[in-house]
Amino acid sequence: MRGPVVLLHGLPFHKGLWGPIRAEPGAPLEVWAPDLPGYGDATRLTEAPSIAAHLRWLRQGLAQRGLEAGPGLHLVGHEYGGLLCAALAAASGAASLSLLSTSLGPGWLLARLAAAPGLHRWLYQRHGGRLYRDHAVGPEHRAAVAAAFPLPGTVDFADWMRQTGAALDLPTLWGLRGALARRRIPTRLLWGEADRTFPLAVGRQLAAALPQSRLFTVPGARHLGLWTHPAELARRLWAP
Repeated sequence: MRGPVVLLHGLPFHKGLWGPIRAEPGAPLEVWAPDLPGYGDATRLTEAPSIAAHLRWLRQGLAQRGLEAGPGLHLVGHEYGGLLCAALAAASGAASLSLLSTSLGPGWLLARLAAAPGLHRWLYQRHGGRLYRDHAVGPEHRAAVAAAFPLPGTVDFADWMRQTGAALDLPTLWGLRGALARRRIPTRLLWGEADRTFPLAVGRQLAAALPQSRLFTVPGARHLGLWTHPAELARRLWAP
């Protein structure tokens, strides 16, 4: 990849998620990999954590680095970070777009429904992101991932996750694939064949909907393949 690269992690993780794949040969040098607001060391947004609010935060961060959204930027995102990369690319264009295990539509319905009053007590207040994290890898990797990404055991952290789910704008999500298709941005879709969060069928549907996209799969990898199988994914992601 020539030119600046933006890496946006998924939830409920932080920018350290990119560590293994950035250590692989071929990784770009000009990279901005921030913590999403409310995760890692980043402060939360001062408004509801909607996709639109996250895009305003993202554009501001780019501007502070002398960058701007548009054809000169390479966007790489995992899961919710991929959703934000796709939304930015659809709005402004990009040199390339890479989405790792990222749904652009109905795959987010569970997170949205679980944020409803009453239901939120089970997924968000009771589990506080642990279900997302532990479901993302096989049993053999869970202890290492839990050690690398400990989750704050606080009600306010769980509520921040709930707010993010509640702010998902489903009509916008449903129109995102069409907006991206019209842009015809070169797109790589990278998927673990054993992904249980967004199954491989989601990736295949996305590949069929996006012209100029290619789907690459990693045998044995789940939702967090970029952490558990970095060499296989880096070979596809950093290739010319």
